[in-house]
Amino acid sequence: VSAHPGGIWSGPGIIDSVNGYFDPAVLGTHTIAYTITGACGNTDSVDITVITVADATIAPANAVCAGAPAFNLSGTTPGGVWSGTGITDTIAGTFDPANSGTGTFSVTYSIAGACGDTATRNIIVNALPAPTFTPTVTTGCVPLCVTFNEGVSPICNSVHYNFGDGDTANISSPVHCFNTVGIYSVSITCTDMNGCVGTRLYSGLIHVSPVPVAAFTVSPDSVVAINTPVTFVNNSTPGTSSYWTFGDSTVFNNSTIAWSPTHFYIHPGT
Repeated sequence: VSAHPGGIWSGPGIIDSVNGYFDPAVLGTHTIAYTITGACGNTDSVDITVITVADATIAPANAVCAGAPAFNLSGTTPGGVWSGTGITDTIAGTFDPANSGTGTFSVTYSIAGACGDTATRNIIVNALPAPTFTPTVTTGCVPLCVTFNEGVSPICNSVHYNFGDGDTANISSPVHCFNTVGIYSVSITCTDMNGCVGTRLYSGLIHVSPVPVAAFTVSPDSVVAINTPVTFVNNSTPGTSSYWTFGDSTVFNNSTIAWSPTHFYIHPGT
């Protein structure tokens, strides 16, 4: 503190009454007096306010995965203002990964004033893994056994399959048999080295069809004369195409007529 020389300094925080050295070690407002003695002396005073030096240090924040919920950052001294990509509330310090996207983002915390401070910290938002697989077959008759070959996912620490029929597997390329007729959606879930989880669903991927039952009736169904027409009625279910063999040795001993072919037996026999 300075003034006209020759006086004496007094008051809280004065550690040298001659030279006016003030030690701002105690917070608060301090009234400091300066007195010059003598017939023409005088006294004056001044208030000195001591405040805390702001500390804007930002508390560490762990890396997060894309899609994680928003969270609040914190600084050592409250009352500052936050800024940077991903900050959605400049007062509360809210960081939203859905707003920032993936990558490394620098956020800043600033405390204004004569004793203010500013600090920055990087926030890492990791992308979700995108697992894939390729099935060996997608259609067939029950039971249909399929090998699911996982795509190249070197960052996956663990893999989980859901086959859509109540069964699951936790290996990279499982073999699974579908034992019930139906259409199945299959999903694969990957957990990577950062703990981020990504899932891909293949809707309606596997089509399992019933095995058809072959059946027919014959008319007439008893002994018939040579070169008499014999009709075969297809009672199979389900089915879309048929192939008949009539058991004789003629060149016409087969047919692809779906439902009711007629055949003539030109030689005796059974």
